[in-house]
Amino acid sequence: MADQSSADSHAQPLQHPVTAIPTVSMGTLETKFDKLLSLMEIQTMAIREQTPAIKAMEQELKDHGEKLETLRKDAVKNDQPLEQRDLKDRQTWGAVNKEAIAMTKEAVGEWTTLMNVSLVFNAIFLAIVTAFIVPVLQVLQQVPASDSSADDPGASSGLFDPHRQEVIQQWIALFQVSAFALSIFNSALCVLGTQWAARLIARIKAEDSHESTIQFERRKAIGKKWLLRLSGLLFSTLLLSILLFMVAFLLQAWVVAYAQPTPRPVLIAAAAIVTAMVFTILIIVIVTTYHAVRRDNSPFETPLSNVIRLLFTSEGNHEGSTQSTEDMLEVTKDDGKDMVYQRGYEYYEFKPETLKVYASVVINSPYASVVINSSEAEILDKVVPSFRFGPWLEAGDPLFPLFRAVYERFMVPDTSIRVRETIDEEFRSFWKLLTDGERKENTRIGQWYKYQCSSLCSRSAEGHAKFFRFFVEITSAQEDNGDLREIAQFPYKEAIGRILASYDREAEVLVGDREEIFDLAISRCIDLLQAGKEDDVREIVSAPHSSIIKSFMRSARAFRVPNEDVLRSFILQGREQTVLTDISAFLSDPLLASHSENYDILVTLVKHLPPDFSLTTSLDLSHVLVTACRRGLPWNSWEEFIDVALFLLERGAFDMLTDVSSAYIFLKQSLEHLDVSSASYKRASSFLDQHAERFSGCLKLSDDAHATLVADLSVFARELDSSDHVARVRKFMIALNRYHALLLGDHRPPLSQADSLSILKSIIRNPFANWNDLEPFVSRVQWNNAAIWKVISRAENLVAYVDGDLLPLRFLGYLKERDFVLPSDSDLSPLLACIPWSEPCKPYTWQVYIDTLMHYIAQGDAFCRLTDRGSAREFFTFCAKAPDDYLYDYRIFTSDETRRQAKNYLKRMDSVNDEHATSSRVMKYWYMTRATVTKWLGRSPSFDSSNGSITASLGSHSTIEMEDIAPIEEDATSTSNSVTGAVHEAPTADTHGTPA
Repeated sequence: MADQSSADSHAQPLQHPVTAIPTVSMGTLETKFDKLLSLMEIQTMAIREQTPAIKAMEQELKDHGEKLETLRKDAVKNDQPLEQRDLKDRQTWGAVNKEAIAMTKEAVGEWTTLMNVSLVFNAIFLAIVTAFIVPVLQVLQQVPASDSSADDPGASSGLFDPHRQEVIQQWIALFQVSAFALSIFNSALCVLGTQWAARLIARIKAEDSHESTIQFERRKAIGKKWLLRLSGLLFSTLLLSILLFMVAFLLQAWVVAYAQPTPRPVLIAAAAIVTAMVFTILIIVIVTTYHAVRRDNSPFETPLSNVIRLLFTSEGNHEGSTQSTEDMLEVTKDDGKDMVYQRGYEYYEFKPETLKVYASVVINSPYASVVINSSEAEILDKVVPSFRFGPWLEAGDPLFPLFRAVYERFMVPDTSIRVRETIDEEFRSFWKLLTDGERKENTRIGQWYKYQCSSLCSRSAEGHAKFFRFFVEITSAQEDNGDLREIAQFPYKEAIGRILASYDREAEVLVGDREEIFDLAISRCIDLLQAGKEDDVREIVSAPHSSIIKSFMRSARAFRVPNEDVLRSFILQGREQTVLTDISAFLSDPLLASHSENYDILVTLVKHLPPDFSLTTSLDLSHVLVTACRRGLPWNSWEEFIDVALFLLERGAFDMLTDVSSAYIFLKQSLEHLDVSSASYKRASSFLDQHAERFSGCLKLSDDAHATLVADLSVFARELDSSDHVARVRKFMIALNRYHALLLGDHRPPLSQADSLSILKSIIRNPFANWNDLEPFVSRVQWNNAAIWKVISRAENLVAYVDGDLLPLRFLGYLKERDFVLPSDSDLSPLLACIPWSEPCKPYTWQVYIDTLMHYIAQGDAFCRLTDRGSAREFFTFCAKAPDDYLYDYRIFTSDETRRQAKNYLKRMDSVNDEHATSSRVMKYWYMTRATVTKWLGRSPSFDSSNGSITASLGSHSTIEMEDIAPIEEDATSTSNSVTGAVHEAPTADTHGTPA
């Protein structure tokens, strides 16, 4: 029972103690609720009372915020660009108008000063001539009565007989009257000139400030032209009147000195003194005028010297001479033509004279260091918002010097920060408005734009950060650089890293000229490393490091950035094995390895590999080694590179070679460049001895290998097919490297004449290997001159540029070095036609081309044998173009002698055309006259149906159907050809396109 009760007790649920619930009366709850309502009412009343105060506080805070924002804007406004305005903005041209009037007043003040001085001088001069000189001389000329003798007539005449004295007196009177008349004429011109000058500065009423300024400048241009002439005339007449008076005075002085039978020593001395003073003045005038003519900004400048200099300049003017900025600012009649610029949201209707007037005010604005009035210093701040690049681009190259002068005036240090920031804002926004065609055009403003952007990037770290991505976008407009456009949209540091890797592209993909932007990226990284900012560089090169290394190798730049190896070492540090694995395929590719500079990078990479390193991936160094042999290495790099090559060959690369002869030839050449006692020499010799068995037959070819080699080298001799283009190029480069290795080893494979010509044709037609790749090869093969000429003279072998080279012209230059003489029936027209395909893309190769072609055109009668006169004229036009001071292109590489020869050839061609035109006009008038006479006689012109010619005609016209009036143009052309003999028939061609 006890157990049962115990179990029952465990089965019962746990009982919680009972808690007493407090009881609250309803009266207490109502009291508390009433208190709560009372508090809420009090709170509501307080809020109502405080609402106006809160609103007042909110308004006060808002006012304080606005004032603070105003203070902030005032504090930074001098660093912010001004809001851009329209080209013809009223505020801008109001300031331009005031400045133009002020500058005109200054010029007019100089002219009126000269006229006032002339008036004062003329008054004094006329008074002296009329009141003093003439009466005194007349008294001194009288002969005293006591000295005269009727018995001796000669005694009364002194040293001059009466007749001679009378003639002298007439000349004296002529000079004095002429001086008097010129002084009066000069005075009248001074009065008129003063009135005209005052009219120049009068304000013009017009619709707005822009039109008023333009009309003012037009009037100023006319008035300035005539007032300058008037100033020169005043100065000349004033000098001439003084000269005439002095001649009369000197003549009278010497006559008076010898008027008596006995000379008067005192008067002779006076005449000599006056003569010396006159000649001294003349010498001073001549010397100072010569100085003013010969030197710019001479302190002795006068209107006479300006006229003389103008005459000399006009006589010595030649093609290519440039105008000064002051001359270009002059408004001419041609500056009134309407022009329109429209790009995107920008639309301007303007005239060139608007740009000239604007440029005149900006260029001639006073510098801050010489400004006294602060309003003068603010003129640039007022006019800079209307400086827009678009209208200047539309105006073209003729106004570019003014555009550059305006830009440089705005950017000088004495201008405010706001002015420079405004120009920077316009500089960046202008490029986005250009079309793709305009970005690629070779214009003055386009080249200046690119150069300026490059200069801004390299000037400072701030400029680099501000303009680098913008310069990337500019570079993307060049040919084969379209991939850079996307890079320009990335953040600054990421954009630098992507530019460093931008050369890493597929072998068959062309890479445009991006060397400048690539060097700027490298320079910035080097600056950061030198400043100790390694973390920033790590962030920049966070892209795949092997891609950057491959980009370095493929860039193949002729000039490297100083300390570039520092950046390469930083990128490779701790990643040598990984990078080598990643670039193995790159080094094994014959196309990439053949056009890459990789010896210095391999030296940096291998130097940090562990001694027990072994290759785990495929690495074929055949093309790297043969490229080093073909192109050569710097004299101080052979020892380093042979150590690197042997390190890799000893660790597995030797067994991976597809062409053992490349390693054999490289080691043999290395021994020629190394010191016999050096460790590298002994190491290379040991390697050759160690693998002598494998090297023994590497330069021998089997019949099948020989046939394959010839076929691969001749792959481009057949018709070009784009379907397997990359594979054919790869075969060609492998065969070229193999053949070149055989040549270096003095194991030249025997070739038939047909195979030799086929290989030569393929080399000239190949689209990949440039002259730098081919020159060592060609110099060792030694094709005969006739064979080379036969291939390059065929039209089918004249291909386009290969990496900036025209291979047919390079081979022609090679023939020139070997003193090749053209055959008597040769025609250079196909080779001349290569040039006009496009403007020379690489200026430094242009000189080689034109020197070669000009050499052969001048050889014998090669000029007369040119059949394609259109291409010849275009080529000579290229050669005759004068260099442009504002463009860096092929023209600066054209010598003066070549330019002179080209102009002579063009004159000869023009003379032939003139003869043709004269002949045409004669025949035209002959047929017109003959037809008219025949109509008057009522007869039709006789016609011979057998040969299609008019009876008594001078030439046959079998292709023309004759009517009552013979065709004029065709007859004239055919007749002129038969008469002049200057236009030759095109030679026939064989089945291969070779001129007969």
